[in-house]
Amino acid sequence: MEEQKIVGNMIPYYQTLKDKQDSRNYVAVRFNDFEHVVLVEDWYCEIPACDCNDVFISFIVSQEGQGTRGLFSIRLDMSSWRIIERQIHNQSIKSDKMIAEFLDNLDEFKEIFKAHRKAVKQYGKKHYHAGQADDDTDIVYYGVPGDIDANPFTFQYKDMEKYFITDQYCTNPGCACHDVTLSFTRLDEDKIKLPEFVVKLDLMSLNHEVVRNSCDTDKTSDVMKYVLTNKPEIIEELKFRQCEMKKDGGKSYMKGIAGKRSDSRIGRNDPCPCGSGKKYKRCCGLSS
Repeated sequence: MEEQKIVGNMIPYYQTLKDKQDSRNYVAVRFNDFEHVVLVEDWYCEIPACDCNDVFISFIVSQEGQGTRGLFSIRLDMSSWRIIERQIHNQSIKSDKMIAEFLDNLDEFKEIFKAHRKAVKQYGKKHYHAGQADDDTDIVYYGVPGDIDANPFTFQYKDMEKYFITDQYCTNPGCACHDVTLSFTRLDEDKIKLPEFVVKLDLMSLNHEVVRNSCDTDKTSDVMKYVLTNKPEIIEELKFRQCEMKKDGGKSYMKGIAGKRSDSRIGRNDPCPCGSGKKYKRCCGLSS
């Protein structure tokens, strides 16, 4: 199955399966006027604290001798079941007609997608900090809302690429972990694109493990080495933020953020400061 670059902290449902080859858990469809069976690959946000309700669905066809190839992708709001965005990967097919056909038959898949989303959220709880109680979740630190360049976690890598780091912490005061989950997003003309990789960093030993990666493994190692060697201010700020988040389960911090949000001048089309990768109007701005 081809690797996909997906916005934000989304993972495919199949990643939650113990047996990744269990074909019974995959969804496949057959379209009118299309000769091949199409595999439906569904992605969801894995952050337990995030209440987003999107499903990113990629339609893939596998042909003997030709490997797998993407046809098109859509993102649906599972509350309204309306399309938020679409991406066409194969211009030679009648993608609009196929998408309309899928939506006409969407009712038979809704309960499947809801169950898969729930499974991904449960996986996210165990994935970030195993052993915590069910009501303990990781929280994204918002940093400097609406101003990428002012954020201390924006840096230039080898004078070629600009990165923005989103940091996420365990807020359980009784948990002895020193981990922070870092999402590295490459910027292009100050616009957030897609997270290239996600790592879990131990702030005591400074050892890290790659959680998710959509770029070259050597590059991931090089970027991490660059940050650890050349950006001590980032490490110090991470340690400070972790202490702040651990004080009272992050309650004081989240209360302060709630007040700041109402005063922050964030454009509707600006990247959401929560690090989801969405526009503000499609994320935290929905509740404002």
